[in-house]
Amino acid sequence: MDKNRRFRLVGSKGALRLVIEQRSSLSDIINYVKIFFESNKRFFEGTKVVFEIQPLCDLETSFIEQLKLKLAKFEEIESFKFEDLDLTDKGVKNVESIDDKICFDKMPTKYIYKSLRSGQKVDFKGNVIILGDVNPGSKISAGGSVIVLGSLKGVVQAGILDASSIVFALDFDPVQLQIGGFFELSTDDSKDLNDNVVAYYKDNKINIESWKGRKFLIGE
Repeated sequence: MDKNRRFRLVGSKGALRLVIEQRSSLSDIINYVKIFFESNKRFFEGTKVVFEIQPLCDLETSFIEQLKLKLAKFEEIESFKFEDLDLTDKGVKNVESIDDKICFDKMPTKYIYKSLRSGQKVDFKGNVIILGDVNPGSKISAGGSVIVLGSLKGVVQAGILDASSIVFALDFDPVQLQIGGFFELSTDDSKDLNDNVVAYYKDNKINIESWKGRKFLIGE
């Protein structure tokens, strides 16, 4: 995702949060949301989500109301929630501390007992655990975390509904990695690491490091 973007979508505990960092045009925001839903059409098919609006800048009430009216036309949105932050906090707050990562009992978990071949896709609204490899040309889209007990060499889109999600693999080399709306086109940070690598979102970026234990999974 473009780090200079004035607004962005992140997953937040089962909801989608639109963070508006600088005043932007309604058309730009709506077009961005439209592209997001179109690119994740299979994931949101047959489901609706709570849509949070979180401004980090001064926005008129009329602007917010017009934004809601236009967003209400998206069938994927069930209801709205407005997050009014203290504007003295100019940065985007982290959804959770790295020591308070998502517990697996907060979302359903799908287990896949085989490797994914090129062309195969997995779309699930919770966590995904693969007991096998994710080969080049395959893709996983998950509302929560993605755990690969094998080689990860495909595309992973995790944390669509929760930016506190993680991506873990015994052999970590994805073609593209995305967590909570933020993505890395390459994962050079993992090249110098040993096997057992975890990726997570913190400080407005995706961090990639060696696995340090169970706290990423159960908040210890």
